[in-house]
Amino acid sequence: MIDIQLCNYEEAINRIKWILICHGILWIIFGIAILVVGDAELLLLANPNDIDNTHISYKLVKLYSDTFYVLFIGILIIVPVFLAVPKLKNYRRPMLESFTSMMLGGLIVTQIIKALVGRYRPFDQSSPIKDQINLFGDVQEGRDAGSMPSGHVSTVGGVMIPHAIHLKNIVSAIIISLFSAGMMYARMFLGMHYATDVLVGSIIYVMISILTFFLFELLYSKVDMKNKHEWLIYIVLVVPFVILLVASLTNKI
Repeated sequence: MIDIQLCNYEEAINRIKWILICHGILWIIFGIAILVVGDAELLLLANPNDIDNTHISYKLVKLYSDTFYVLFIGILIIVPVFLAVPKLKNYRRPMLESFTSMMLGGLIVTQIIKALVGRYRPFDQSSPIKDQINLFGDVQEGRDAGSMPSGHVSTVGGVMIPHAIHLKNIVSAIIISLFSAGMMYARMFLGMHYATDVLVGSIIYVMISILTFFLFELLYSKVDMKNKHEWLIYIVLVVPFVILLVASLTNKI
């Protein structure tokens, strides 16, 4: 069995506290910036208007933003690998939590809020700043009321943060947390979201990841978890996942 060092319960709780503290500080700073500078104005500061899609900074940020698709589809494939390979047994729970967190936060909660809020993108024809947004030559056709919250932010964080909770290596946890939070800037840089959109997306992935941890803690303490039970969890999740995947790919998140 591959020995991936994981936190015990007390260590995981302590890790959750630090994740909440660090993200809480980020949210406060971000919130103050929004209040002082303005929601749209903060977006315009992050969205450079003097470069095009040939610039190296755009290419790097776009590549970073597109890791969303790798994680979004890759998690569907990699979870059954961990369930099927006995040597990966000790990391099955974190992988299932990652998949569950992404489903609950990145898809279900995010899509419900998008539908309820119905906020149009910054580049939409009705937006007062549409002419100031640099889309780097990316032509956006039609109207998209899917700005609030950011699906990229909530999904990437939903996939990543459960690993930051479970991995014993603190450096790995810090890198994972920074990678998740960095998506907030990337989505504003590309002109896809207002500052409040990415802020809410960040709050979603942190809270849902923590909720998922406690749900699985309760489940694993109540049930003598066998591999067949873990496969059942995956199957129950994968059906709505595929349905929402198709829906998400046909409507830009």
